[in-house]
Amino acid sequence: MNSKIYDKTGKIIGKITRIFGPVSSAYGLVSVFPASGEVKELYVKCMGDINGRGKTREEKN
Repeated sequence: MNSKIYDKTGKIIGKITRIFGPVSSAYGLVSVFPASGEVKELYVKCMGDINGRGKTREEKN
């Protein structure tokens, strides 16, 4: 998995390292760098093949 996590300015601050749980309510393990404890809110940019035909999507959560 290579899902990057961005701050509100678009700078990469970490990545999602693992996904857990059922598809309907999945959650992930996140690695934030540097691990300073200053990150209060995360913006996750999700892109991936959602229908097997090369289509991608982008979301902000």
